[in-house]
Amino acid sequence: MKERILKIVETVAEVAARHETTSAQVSLAWVLGRPGVTSGIIGARTIEQLKENIAALELRLTDSDLADLDAVSRPPRNFAAGTTENMLPVVYPDMTIDGQFIARNRFSPRPGQAFH
Repeated sequence: MKERILKIVETVAEVAARHETTSAQVSLAWVLGRPGVTSGIIGARTIEQLKENIAALELRLTDSDLADLDAVSRPPRNFAAGTTENMLPVVYPDMTIDGQFIARNRFSPRPGQAFH
């Protein structure tokens, strides 16, 4: 876990260096740009910190920046994730879920066959 956190911090610092800004601004800009995020919580204790945090609203991260930050911060998959993914063709054959078509496999029930 410690190595993962250090890699995230390193990547945020690299993105900040590319934009000649701070890691705090990059972090806030990334969080505020996430789908479904409507606000960010800042922890400014001084006027200078508040100004720095507000400046994150002006920062425009590139697609490359976003890809780097997304990749390094993606949570590790838990134990059951692979099993659940493998069950999709059995439970939901020939359906589309989140825009992804779930094709049949050899374990999928035949059309009209009840699944028990």
